[in-house]
Amino acid sequence: MDFLVFCMTFRKTENKDAKRAACKGERAAHSVKTLAIATPLSSPFRKGTNPYRVIRCQTAVTAPKMANDRIGVALAGCGGRGRGVGNAVAYYGEMVAVCDVDDAQLEIAKTKWPRAKAFKDFRKVMDLKEVDVVVCGTVDHWHTLVSIAAMRAGKDVYCEKPLTITIDEGKHIVKAEKETGRIFQTGTQQRSDARFRLACELARNNVIGPLRIVRPVPPCQV
Repeated sequence: MDFLVFCMTFRKTENKDAKRAACKGERAAHSVKTLAIATPLSSPFRKGTNPYRVIRCQTAVTAPKMANDRIGVALAGCGGRGRGVGNAVAYYGEMVAVCDVDDAQLEIAKTKWPRAKAFKDFRKVMDLKEVDVVVCGTVDHWHTLVSIAAMRAGKDVYCEKPLTITIDEGKHIVKAEKETGRIFQTGTQQRSDARFRLACELARNNVIGPLRIVRPVPPCQV
């Protein structure tokens, strides 16, 4: 079977071949999409190679959607971060649609992916049969609506953090995922990456000395 794994956070491992295989999968007759949500530094698959433990795994057998067996990706929200994660996902397929209400951002995305269709209304993207995966890189208060609309349209979703504005919005996303059976993933690299965990431990245990200056980085161009 063909295992398709979205590797949004690439981790350093001692076995480069294993890392490459995990990202590309093994060839076979069917396509199996797999989502693994992991917690850091606990119960590794193999000691010394993966510090993550799978706490949930969902698979769905699907037929290839495109002639070349590559997934069709749509990007909703074409700002700097949206284009960044969109490019990471499009590595495993083809960017077939881009969407943004900002003409300037949409033009940049069209330059990057000239073959992609351009939209200003995300609801039109959900009607495209060639779209298998929607990457939501919009401003935060649109995450819930775009993600739910995508799942209800039969698309798998990767949504940027912070996932929602309120706890109640998160409950609606969970409900939509359960009702539709679609694969949903949100980016939490700075909560699950072992390097960030190490940085926190160094600071909390005063290894680097007292913190005197904190410089925040804004999540968008200002």
